[in-house]
Amino acid sequence: MVISNNGPATLSQLIEILQALPEDKRPRIISEPVSPEISVANLAPDLMTAQPLNIYGAGEIEVLFPVLPNRAAIENVQMRLGLKVRPALVNPEIPGIFDEVVGLARSMRGDSQGFIQSVLEVASRVNASDVRLGVGDLPIVKVGGVGWRRLTEFPIVTDAQITEAAEWAAGRTLDPKNKNDFDVDAAAVFHGSAGTYRLRVNVYREKKHWATSFRFIPENPVPFADLGLPEQIASLADLERGLVLVTGGTGSGKSTTLASIIDIINSKYAKAIQTIENPVEFVHKPRKSSIHQREIGTDTESFQSAMTSALRQNPDVILVGEIRDYEEISTAITLAETGHLVFATLHTNSAAQTISRVVDAFPSDAQNQIRTQLGMTLKAVVCQTLFKRMDDPNKGAVGTEIMFVNDSISTLIRRGDTEKLGSYILDGREEGMLHMDECLADLVRAGRISEQDALPRVSRQETYDRRMRQL
Repeated sequence: MVISNNGPATLSQLIEILQALPEDKRPRIISEPVSPEISVANLAPDLMTAQPLNIYGAGEIEVLFPVLPNRAAIENVQMRLGLKVRPALVNPEIPGIFDEVVGLARSMRGDSQGFIQSVLEVASRVNASDVRLGVGDLPIVKVGGVGWRRLTEFPIVTDAQITEAAEWAAGRTLDPKNKNDFDVDAAAVFHGSAGTYRLRVNVYREKKHWATSFRFIPENPVPFADLGLPEQIASLADLERGLVLVTGGTGSGKSTTLASIIDIINSKYAKAIQTIENPVEFVHKPRKSSIHQREIGTDTESFQSAMTSALRQNPDVILVGEIRDYEEISTAITLAETGHLVFATLHTNSAAQTISRVVDAFPSDAQNQIRTQLGMTLKAVVCQTLFKRMDDPNKGAVGTEIMFVNDSISTLIRRGDTEKLGSYILDGREEGMLHMDECLADLVRAGRISEQDALPRVSRQETYDRRMRQL
């Protein structure tokens, strides 16, 4: 493309220049003002000589330029937006069109709902897992499950924009004086240019303003083979009964792992599966199994009431999004005792900590009984920790601890000897067990995570060092 700083002076000259390009690569010529898509109107408002118009598939965006741009100008906009630029050009005989289009975009930026749609559009394009919005700051996104970055193509978030975003997410008007609105969990659906996205949302108050946290939920469960988890975790789908706990911090991938296990059951066995979630995240389509998914606040009042009701609903498999207190834990154990296979999550970082957390949730006079019940019903504990991958910063690597409950571990649980569990996990390699410290060493040696990131998570330095020497 032959380019000058001022561009061609007439439409015929511009068309002549563009004839040299393949037909599918020729920029659109704009001869009358057009309104940008609302999802891109808020992008990069500080760009002086480029105006985003439309999002196309495959990470491509149409951008209007007032004159024929050179390669450096296009690359600069591409870097700014994080998308491949398809130029559109102003009819050189009607030069005022560019300013009119910019004016239309500027007026659309006052549309607060357009703002949240724009943010979610860009977040979906960079495969973000999470989005956070707060007044006085740029929107920030988490990519690959680890590491936040600001979306510098957006302006600072205003009170009007965050209020609109919060009420759109909550699906109703919010009252800053109503304590019930200080923390709101919700589910939302965003219709982006590349598809429809489900979102888990939390709306809350901070510094007398609304703030929001969005998490993108894949429409379908991620295939187990794509998770990068140890293969033996898939065998949990073959259990007939008992309790399985998948644990880890927020954002460590617990829900993703459980959804994948449920998907395996669904594809292999004719069973009745019931999930209890807040909100429903992955949507499972019945295959060999029948699947009912219940959402707290929409389909049932609470985790406790849904689990109690499950005893009368005859499922074979029950997934509980989170068990938090002794009543919920007790009910989950009862379900496992009565022949169900129960999957649940906790916010703990090791198998030993998980057992202690479960037992400590009960009054002291009930702890011996719960140790006995747990020793009989618990089948496995899987603990997950998410790290930034060195070989691909846009993806995460999962550090994993796996404890399968054999007779020896069952005895330790009943006796309350949880401090010995780590040693028994190390001795259980042939049974598929994996200690977190050994997993971290494996990930470091494989170049998946840095030792700088791994060492703060190591609980037994000698175990980590020994594994590094073995490798």
